[in-house]
Amino acid sequence: MTRDANLANFYDKHYAIIDVDGPHIKIGLCPHDGAPSVHQIKSYSALDFTSLNEALVKYAEEVAIDISNRHAAISVSGPVTGDFIKIARCPWALSVNSIKKILGKDCFFINDSIAKAWADVDAPIQAHRPMGSAKAPNFNVRGSWAAVNYVDGLGAAIMVNDGKNRLRHSSSEIGHAAFSPFCEKEQQLLTLLQNSPHPVSWEQAITLNYDDPIWQKIVGISGLNAKMNIKAGILGSFVGDLILSLGAWSGIFLHGHAVKLLTMPEQADFFNRRVENRANYRSQLMATPRWLNRLPNVNLIGAAQFLRNQIANIES
Repeated sequence: MTRDANLANFYDKHYAIIDVDGPHIKIGLCPHDGAPSVHQIKSYSALDFTSLNEALVKYAEEVAIDISNRHAAISVSGPVTGDFIKIARCPWALSVNSIKKILGKDCFFINDSIAKAWADVDAPIQAHRPMGSAKAPNFNVRGSWAAVNYVDGLGAAIMVNDGKNRLRHSSSEIGHAAFSPFCEKEQQLLTLLQNSPHPVSWEQAITLNYDDPIWQKIVGISGLNAKMNIKAGILGSFVGDLILSLGAWSGIFLHGHAVKLLTMPEQADFFNRRVENRANYRSQLMATPRWLNRLPNVNLIGAAQFLRNQIANIES
């Protein structure tokens, strides 16, 4: 048997793991057992294909496998509701049933914030960089945690251990809640972003590009560092509200742009002060741990974790 044939047989025992993050597509394979890992990762642009099905066919050709007859998990940047899934910042809309037909087995879709939350659960210790004196997270005890998904959008997922050795995940679209400015500069930002009858969201405020001309119209903002401080402060207010609204007292995991932004002491200080700046619950917010997740391919890893859990439940 040739080496390629041996590899094909080997990967027949793998699940398909897919990440559709706006226009950015990643596809890989995850073994049925052993340490969670994703192999043969290939990256594509949604702009080069008319559908995910086309991208899957291309992937199968490049990796020399049969993509059909395998379980799959698909992480998407958008809410997962019903058969028709609209993906943020992506020209595609996905049909769950259509994709199930090409894969041939159970296919599970999850929001990308939930994928990040699943990746947090079994991540190696070095993947979580503590902010301050936070200890390594312990998901084996009763508690509630949240994963903040700050990439090209802003979202969050909640993880709850009910004390019965069960860890439950649920997503939210809290990044689309109305932005609440804290200071005069943020009030100016809100006014400048308000160009429709709809409220300005936290996501709109924090994902404004650093080179957007809006910054030039805000009095007192000069240079990249000042813009970064504004973003760090907005993120801190958002996370503080998130902890209070979801009861995520056990800790917050920060993903995406936050990881780079908050590794700098000045921005980390802006962030932390705004998380904790509440008339009530200040002491509880100060005690809430925060970690920066530096795990690569986090959506794929999280989707793989999620899929294994689903298959185990089906087979048990």
